[in-house]
Amino acid sequence: MNSIRNWLHIGKYRETLDARLLAAHKIGAILQLAALRDVKSHHPDMLIHPALWESLYTFYQEDVPFLNALEVIISSE
Repeated sequence: MNSIRNWLHIGKYRETLDARLLAAHKIGAILQLAALRDVKSHHPDMLIHPALWESLYTFYQEDVPFLNALEVIISSE
């Protein structure tokens, strides 16, 4: 698990399933950026709709703009 900021961590999907690891980093909520790579591997032509992404990160009070999610998708190509 990599710390981007003291409140923002990026990890592999399997790391997001490890409750002890999440507790160690004091992570109480997850916006599944890690799952994007897995979805992309099964659906290479997938894209995230910007309005849907904005509504998700607003609802969960995350600060993960659409372009950050898009970078995750592009980097997995």
